[in-house]
Amino acid sequence: MSNLTVKDIVLFNLELGHYRREFEIMVKEYLEDEEYDGLSCDECSCFVDDLMLCSDGFENCEAGYKQPCYENCGCGGYHIGREKPNEK
Repeated sequence: MSNLTVKDIVLFNLELGHYRREFEIMVKEYLEDEEYDGLSCDECSCFVDDLMLCSDGFENCEAGYKQPCYENCGCGGYHIGREKPNEK
């Protein structure tokens, strides 16, 4: 399953007519199986335990890893990024 992307999973399930909650469950299982920490896109990120808070557009998200907030953000928390922290 590792060659699938989050977008692949979402689009496939849209074709099957699955509901949003079913998407969340399938995406969460995928992220956990592949050892990702959450999803991110240009405008937001979410963690595995709190997925897809945005109202739409989640099909553009990419799987990623928990990373400290970058300096200019100012939130003081964490974000989801593409690189594993130990691979920098």
